[in-house]
Amino acid sequence: KAGAGNLTFDRAQYFTGTLSVMNGTVTLNSGAANTILAAPTATAVTTVTANINGTFNLNGNNQVVNGLSSANFTPGGGGT
Repeated sequence: KAGAGNLTFDRAQYFTGTLSVMNGTVTLNSGAANTILAAPTATAVTTVTANINGTFNLNGNNQVVNGLSSANFTPGGGGT
């Protein structure tokens, strides 16, 4: 995701590859755990990368991912 604003997943979505949040926010808003599902042909769940100006908002839910990384080097500002 690039640019300001919010990309919202309101229901479960099949996804494969890497979800990169360069700017703005990606919000999981389905009200359930694991909104982003591994595509049936995928061998692993998505890898999420949040960069300095990007936010991956779980919205109080759990999400299983293959890997999580952050380029936000501000203490307390990300990477967890």
